Parts: sequence; C-alpha cells; structure tokens
Amino acid sequence: MANRGPDDRTVATQVLAQYAASASAVPASSHALAEAKLALQRAEQARAAGDLTHAKHLEGLAREWAEMAQDVTRATSAEGRADQKQRAAASATLNIRKTQALIETLVARRARAQGELQQLHAASSAGIPSAALSAARLRPHSTAPAATKKAAPAGSK
Repeated sequence: MANRGPDDRTVATQVLAQYAASASAVPASSHALAEAKLALQRAEQARAAGDLTHAKHLEGLAREWAEMAQDVTRATSAEGRADQKQRAAASATLNIRKTQALIETLVARRARAQGELQQLHAASSAGIPSAALSAARLRPHSTAPAATKKAAPAGSK
C-alpha cells in the first residue's frame, strides 16, 4: 500500500472535527460522515479487543468515508457555483437578444428615415413644394378612386 501521509485515524478524526465545528457539511455528505464515525467506533472496539489488524482496516475505512464527505461537500459547492454561472449566462444571453432586437428595430427606423429624406430631396429638386408633399404624406392612401353613384329613382330598374 502507498504511503498516505498521516495515519488514517488522525485524518478521519480531523475531518469529523472540522465538520462538527462548522456548518460546511451539506446534507448529501451526512451519510458519509455518519459512516466515518461508525467506522471509528468499530475501530476503537477492535483495538479494545486486541484486534489491531481489523482496527487498522476500520480506521482506513473511516478515512475513506471522511474524505468522501469532503468530496461530496466540494462537489455540491461546485454544482451550486455552476448553477449560478449558468443562470448568469442565460440572463446575459437574454439581454444580448433584447439588445439585438432593439438594434434591428433602430436600423429599420433609420432606413425608413433615410428613404423619407431621399423622397423629400427628390421632391424638392422636382419643384414640388414641401407643404404639398407633407399634405400628400398625411392623406390616407387609396387604391382606387372613389366612384360616386347616383341613386336610382324609386320603382325603376
């Protein structure tokens, strides 16, 4: 087995103490922490019974559970940060789309204004008074001239 640094019992005890002293544990890691505590208790019982081999194995198990609790806590924290960033990105995307739509609207308005300006320049160069051109623009457009009908006398076909 590779050298793991501090002994398993010390690491497991430190992790459990860390979580007991702070509220940094997340509900998802509570199972792993409970298993680490149970493994340490069983290791103590094995030591008390003189079974050092199993005590060492149980301390290793306690360390694994404690490190898993740390990993779960870090993963949960990372997922929370990722969710926040994803919401921020979605909000930014929505703002970009709104801005693009506004720009497209403004470009279309500018194009219409340029067209009207060109019409005014063309009309003024053709000699049409600008007051007449303005009046023509304000009148409703009709597709066909209105035909006036005379009412037929009553009784005739």
